[in-house]
Amino acid sequence: MFWPHHRYAWGGLTWGGLVAVAEAHRGQGLGKTVNAMMIDQVIRNFGASHIYELISASNIPSRRMVEACGLRLEPSLTCGIATPQESKRFTK
Repeated sequence: MFWPHHRYAWGGLTWGGLVAVAEAHRGQGLGKTVNAMMIDQVIRNFGASHIYELISASNIPSRRMVEACGLRLEPSLTCGIATPQESKRFTK
């Protein structure tokens, strides 16, 4: 069973995501299946009314995956991460 990052919904909100599929297995719908299962779990088990996932604007495959699960971009929300200039990104 896959659990979201928070094992509760705070004010009806919870955060999920970080689905990763090995390159050799991409394009088969595995990420969409796991992501959809996670969304189902937080709604059923934690009473979440809203879920949010953080995806880089340039990560088109991940954006398509979450949109296929029924989530949508909310242009009024922004998020960022601060890292030292010499550090490498850990997301795409």
